[in-house]
Amino acid sequence: MKRDLAHNVVELLPEVLDDLWHLYNLVERGDFVSSWTYRTPDVHREEFERGGKVQKKRMRLNLQVQEVEFAPFSDRLRIHGVIRGGAQDQGSHHTFLVEPHGEPLDVLKVAGWKPHHLRRVEEAEKESVRPRLLVLAIEDDEALFAEVRAAGVREVAGLVAPGSGKQYEGKDTRPQWYGEVLAKLKQARHEDQPLVIVGPGFARENFLAWGKERDPDVVKGALTEPTAHGGILGVNEAVRRGVVARVIRESATAREFALVDKLLEEIAKDGNATYGPAQVRAALQVGAVAELLVSETFVRERRGDDLLRLAEEVAAKVHVVAANHDAGRRLEGFGGLAALLRYKPTTAG
Repeated sequence: MKRDLAHNVVELLPEVLDDLWHLYNLVERGDFVSSWTYRTPDVHREEFERGGKVQKKRMRLNLQVQEVEFAPFSDRLRIHGVIRGGAQDQGSHHTFLVEPHGEPLDVLKVAGWKPHHLRRVEEAEKESVRPRLLVLAIEDDEALFAEVRAAGVREVAGLVAPGSGKQYEGKDTRPQWYGEVLAKLKQARHEDQPLVIVGPGFARENFLAWGKERDPDVVKGALTEPTAHGGILGVNEAVRRGVVARVIRESATAREFALVDKLLEEIAKDGNATYGPAQVRAALQVGAVAELLVSETFVRERRGDDLLRLAEEVAAKVHVVAANHDAGRRLEGFGGLAALLRYKPTTAG
């Protein structure tokens, strides 16, 4: 919403569930967060006894952050802290419950906003307008393609199966029908774009199996979701069920697994990879790092601020790997820090 880097403050408004994940990685212990919230107002005892229940009042508070909690299957982020500014209760504890399209937050970082912090904000902004996934709603006689974006669902194209008539009597038209759908899918799907195939009955499973035989790259990584309806009703039904959040999460996790697998492969053959703070620092200092893998624990504990700054200076791509899956735990086994290299310098391990 607004940047005031001279005073180390950025105002953020989460719009979608993914933004809560970005906030979880941005807001750190010791930061100050200001927002509108609800809290029980100060009242005298006799007022409480006379009025009975006291309703919470909307007020703006400033918290010094102690802990940030994000449950992967929740739609809320909890920011716990001590009240350092506001109308009342200085020094008391409070929790901001952050939701998409809720209240904006001013985030003040005492040590300043680092380039990797701002890069994450910019990436979140780009994701809000980028197509997040493609949904194919398919039945025996019609198919619809729709893109799901942060702002909503947009229909891309529709197809109708070959009609009835003498020329179709006794013929299995599915190969022709599935061929048309596959050709349109090849046009509609961007590289590495998540794909979900929905619809009632068995058409979605049959089409996916057929596509894997004819052109597996077009349907690679596709997931299926049964719905009671076809067409746009089926797409909206899948979205309401949370399929979008699940697919986006799984796609991000898949990317992180691929990165860690590549790291392990390079380490196993003594190739272009290194790990550990000393070795990674040495590789960064000579500009040999192409991609830096950092565990979220390492980032949140602020053990590597100087290394992240070095990575920015040598244009190394930084990946923060979640700690709640096997890939993240493997990276933790390497000290939470590793690098894929452009080349292997003699100083890198």
